[in-house]
Amino acid sequence: MACQLSLRSPVEVNDCSAAPDLIARLPDAEAIVADKGYDSDCIREQITKKEPGL
Repeated sequence: MACQLSLRSPVEVNDCSAAPDLIARLPDAEAIVADKGYDSDCIREQITKKEPGL
């Protein structure tokens, strides 16, 4: 079963600053696909803490 969760933020807000709220709302997942704007060590660490198997 696929689940899509999206978060809209103002254009002047960096994607990375919106990520913690989005990650906190993620359901359990086998995979997470995100735009390259979310590619940072800090965000990867947050996702790994939430979903240790990813």
